[in-house]
Amino acid sequence: MQIIPVEKLSKGRFQDNFEFVQWFKKFFDANYDLHDYNAVVARGGEPLGSIPPAVPGSAAPKRPVMTSSQKTLPSSRPQIAGAPRAGVYTVVAQSLVHRLFNVKKLQFIQMLTATK
Repeated sequence: MQIIPVEKLSKGRFQDNFEFVQWFKKFFDANYDLHDYNAVVARGGEPLGSIPPAVPGSAAPKRPVMTSSQKTLPSSRPQIAGAPRAGVYTVVAQSLVHRLFNVKKLQFIQMLTATK
């Protein structure tokens, strides 16, 4: 099992991201069985977002009641130290896509120049 270094990947360094993509490719190749993924079958026929039925005689879980002083805007919530915001993941993913595109182009150019 590989621990994914999210902190390192979120910094956007090429070497860290490239090593992760190499590991992911090996992981994918080792685990992909050439069958299409069927999410409904994987969930055992449960519809998406379904809540399991309540056990008879058990009380429903109670939601905490928030006072007006506890209700704040999402932007004013304190951030956990070292935890990147959700937007960082999309930026990293886009960065990886662009970098992989560039690497493929460079490999193609290298192949063309090697054959001459």
